Amino acid sequence: AAPFTLDMSYRAVLAYDCLCVSYFLSCYPVSQLKMAGCDMGVKGAEMLVKHISNEVTYSLPLELVNLSWNDLTAVGMEDVVKIVRTSSATLRVLDVHYNKIGDGISVITDHLQHNNVLTKLNVAQCGLSVRGASCLGELLKVNNSIKELGMGVNQIGDEGVLSVCEGLQCNKT
Repeated sequence: AAPFTLDMSYRAVLAYDCLCVSYFLSCYPVSQLKMAGCDMGVKGAEMLVKHISNEVTYSLPLELVNLSWNDLTAVGMEDVVKIVRTSSATLRVLDVHYNKIGDGISVITDHLQHNNVLTKLNVAQCGLSVRGASCLGELLKVNNSIKELGMGVNQIGDEGVLSVCEGLQCNKT
């Protein structure tokens, strides 16, 4: 079957619903997962990856993942990384803006260091600090596929802006 879009954005989603989506992702070719504004929280993120295999050869055909506005924290990012890792050959857009990620962004940036497919990363309004901006700057130094980085409305200060600029100077895109 051809890949399709699963859009559950702005619906009340419980942890059990995320478990059902996880099973669905493990069985069907979904290219776009849109779950913005579902308020799933950390428990929902944990359930979302429950049926995703840890096998090295296992991969999801996801090209776009939008988990913005979901009350995710740094702990929830650990689960989002599982989606990023299993979709590393196809994932072009990752949108996690308006979550409470903070410096937990390092979990994502560490896994995107060698990703050469992702072109858009949106981490706007995620409570990033100078440390988070530094992680993004380091990512930009080695990841040449990212062409669009949304990071507005974060408290990164001048030092954080400088870190991102240094990363962009090294970037070849």
